Amino acid sequence: MKKFKSILIVCLVLAVLVIVVVSAVRIRKQTCEAFVVKIENMGENKVFSAADVENLLRAAGQYPVGKVQKSIKREALSNVLSANVWFDHITSLSRKGNELLLVVSMKKPLVRVFPQHGASFLLDTQGGLLPDSSGVLDRLPVLNGSIKTNYKKNATIDSIKEKSLLNAYEIISKVSEDECLAAQFPQFVARPNGELDMYSVVGNQMVHVGWADNIDEKLQNLHIIYADALAYMNMNDYSQLDIRYKNRIFATKKE
Repeated sequence: MKKFKSILIVCLVLAVLVIVVVSAVRIRKQTCEAFVVKIENMGENKVFSAADVENLLRAAGQYPVGKVQKSIKREALSNVLSANVWFDHITSLSRKGNELLLVVSMKKPLVRVFPQHGASFLLDTQGGLLPDSSGVLDRLPVLNGSIKTNYKKNATIDSIKEKSLLNAYEIISKVSEDECLAAQFPQFVARPNGELDMYSVVGNQMVHVGWADNIDEKLQNLHIIYADALAYMNMNDYSQLDIRYKNRIFATKKE
């Protein structure tokens, strides 16, 4: 009896495996009849849409509808979409019956840059340069001052190697992680020597940040000033704050 039960269990397991394999083969042979695209990190921006994805794939002969599902390759789709500067990566490619769902992540702008000469451009959160566009509707901080770099497709902070821009990127990236400071400082100015200043909304102070070294400590001290000290001091009385030094903030009163 025990031997019979063991044989029965083995047969059932084999039957299930056969069903799974046959189902997988059938799915791979199915033709894609519906294609759905979702965009991540889109926010309020109108620079990279599901329609843009579909148009790129159609132009390259990679539009999935009508194709056998096993012939649709994630890498091939990614290569086509990389022609758009706003494309970051494919988050997922999944199938539900004859429907294919493609989730695409777009690059997220960090700051709008106004160089000394030439048109404005954007820096994304990964340090890449993006073209400025009226379709970028997110409220972004502004960087100007001694910035000589101009927009170049596929350029990055590392490939440009302008110290003013690199220093600003590192500092602004950290500021953006602090909700309080990000709301407080919408403007950044690069000095000729590469150091960075930022200007506040409350009190209109100029905060001399300097270089990105020890930036976590600098911003922590600054956060304490704006989050806690506002209850005890009138920030409108001060024109400048200097946070370059360890464990100290120097405040300059308005004349």
